[in-house]
Amino acid sequence: MARPSSKVWPRSRGVRIACYATCLTLWATPARAEGPLDEEHGAGFYWARGGAIAGAMGLTVATTILVEPARPEPTPSEWLGWDNSVRGRLSTMTSGASDGTLLGSVALPIAFEAAQGFDLRSVNAAMLYGEVLWANVLLNTAAKYALPRLRPYNYRDPPAAAYVESQGIDAYLSFYSGHASTAFAAAVGGSYLFSAAHPDSAANPWLWGFESALASATAIWRIRAGKHFYSDVAAGAVVGSALGVGIPLLEGVHHRPSMTDMAFAGGGVIVGVLAAVVAPFPEDGTAVQRATQLRLKVVPAFSDRAAGLTVTGQL
Repeated sequence: MARPSSKVWPRSRGVRIACYATCLTLWATPARAEGPLDEEHGAGFYWARGGAIAGAMGLTVATTILVEPARPEPTPSEWLGWDNSVRGRLSTMTSGASDGTLLGSVALPIAFEAAQGFDLRSVNAAMLYGEVLWANVLLNTAAKYALPRLRPYNYRDPPAAAYVESQGIDAYLSFYSGHASTAFAAAVGGSYLFSAAHPDSAANPWLWGFESALASATAIWRIRAGKHFYSDVAAGAVVGSALGVGIPLLEGVHHRPSMTDMAFAGGGVIVGVLAAVVAPFPEDGTAVQRATQLRLKVVPAFSDRAAGLTVTGQL
């Protein structure tokens, strides 16, 4: 299997620990002291959170530039037995679809909020939504670089050498799924904060339903694309969901979604999973494989008045 080429950057465990610890401290410190969504805060509240979000962004980017994760060798089997069935998958079309649903899951709560009109509660909810998303990105980056894992497409037979080469170091960062964690952080965090800010809105169950469907489809498509194993996606969904509700709770936002909200969320998961499973996205190389398997048989054919050839085969 060809290894992806990339520039070798400094690999310091101390740098990693410092980046993660500093960013987590920046994010977590202000989150313990402030009030709920309808509390009017001073400028310091927003500067602190804006600075924490900017710090998370900067340190995450710095980690990806300055830290070179280990490059594990192929293993005979995966950590969990059911992950082995995903080995060798690759579908760039499905990967592109998962990018689209991820973008939709992040943007939809913002669109719903804009449709309601902005007020004090909306501004506070938006700030916490940013905290949820960037805390998620930070933790995901930390996990990927601390626990590198070959993506499923690395085990393709014959090897997808050109594709692996094009992915660079990303080919070694399977655990855990950033798409799944971000989609579920947006789905749970965005829906929770929106319904907390607008508890009487008729849009609440629809946001829970749409967001759950988008997040679930994103997760399934990452598996079908050969980007992640089942365990990668499961871990991402759990971490993203925990951050989505945990950070608002730490900030003092206590809201109990209605049974209708939860019913729509559950229905959204079912719809999203089913839609993602049946979507007709082919694996890369399927057409080539089918062409090489084409078998034709040409034999002479005669009748009372003519002669010719008969072609039979299987497409």
